[in-house]
Amino acid sequence: MYAEKSVRAIILSGGLGQRLHPLTDPRVNPRAVPKGLLPLGNVPAIEYLVRKLVREGIKDISIATSFMGDKIKRFLKYGESFGADIDFKDDVGITQSGDMLAITNIAMEKVAQGFSGRFVVLSSDIVTDLKIEDALMFHFEKKIQRPDAKILTMVVNEVPISEVYRFGTVQIDVNGQVLKFWQKNPNSPSNLNNSSIYIFDSVIFSQLPVDVRAEISTIPPFFQWFISQNPEYSFYVFKHNGYWRDFGELGSYLQTQWDILDGKTDFIPRGVFIDKGFIADLKGARIVGPSLIGADCNFGKGTIISPYVVIGDNFSFGQNIQVSGSIFLGNADLWSDFRGVVSSGSIIENSIIVSKETNGDIKHELIIDNVSTTKLPVKPKAQSHIDL
Repeated sequence: MYAEKSVRAIILSGGLGQRLHPLTDPRVNPRAVPKGLLPLGNVPAIEYLVRKLVREGIKDISIATSFMGDKIKRFLKYGESFGADIDFKDDVGITQSGDMLAITNIAMEKVAQGFSGRFVVLSSDIVTDLKIEDALMFHFEKKIQRPDAKILTMVVNEVPISEVYRFGTVQIDVNGQVLKFWQKNPNSPSNLNNSSIYIFDSVIFSQLPVDVRAEISTIPPFFQWFISQNPEYSFYVFKHNGYWRDFGELGSYLQTQWDILDGKTDFIPRGVFIDKGFIADLKGARIVGPSLIGADCNFGKGTIISPYVVIGDNFSFGQNIQVSGSIFLGNADLWSDFRGVVSSGSIIENSIIVSKETNGDIKHELIIDNVSTTKLPVKPKAQSHIDL
């Protein structure tokens, strides 16, 4: 594990999360949160990333916030409860995809304060089992080979060639250096996806030309400029063969929850986990695994929770309800007054359920039903015929 002070992390968490509406839209959802606070396995996504970084010895973390950034600050505070030292950079520019501007502003501030190590940059809407230490080792080895070069490493993973239009992809040479960057282009000849994880030498920012700082605010054009500066600037890829998913749209958000239940990730869920192949009887209700149940939940007689269901804290289910492949959002860490109520007789499949406040009572009202999971596997529906 590398010395704590030689690596700093930057988490980008300022986007509007428009593809996740209404979960991230306060205009229609009073309990909306920025995408970094959306729960996965009943754990806010950004908490997962912070804990992952700390486990790998990276405790100095800067969070780039903007849209609903106050909620992220209120949740993470300064990171003490996670074993981290967290600071925040609030920048309205990153709501307009000014992600490179956010990286540059944070990195230049830290360099000015004397930091001379490496920056690990991650987006707040990804889940991966990548061992960051492996990517750092790769980066350091390239630096030993090219001591005079300013090095940037991008972590990539393979995606089906038929889906390259959904991703930013890179074309590389025989030495693993990036030749060209394709942003969601169906004609890309490469299926190496930009996983939104990068490692920057700090010297890149201490010597960044003024015109580049002023004119390039987003990542794709910065990459194109960086490629054009070879060999002084060297752009490598580190290929990750494990799990990776961007949960930045509703279908992918649902799929990520299912992947967590299937144990495909390094994510540690929070709550009572019923594993695949197991059935729990709770006073006349039945829960079929894999499913995850939060704290202080109760279920009425005849209710069946079928596989691939995640239920947050403080939900009450009535009688004779059938649920499958769905997510019930409730997060006691953020909303201490929360109580979700699901009406008797409800049938809910492949849905995301958010409760909102009406006349002082918390009721089951905002439902995103039949979430599109195009190109994603459809999980089993409720199995009311299961016998013990």
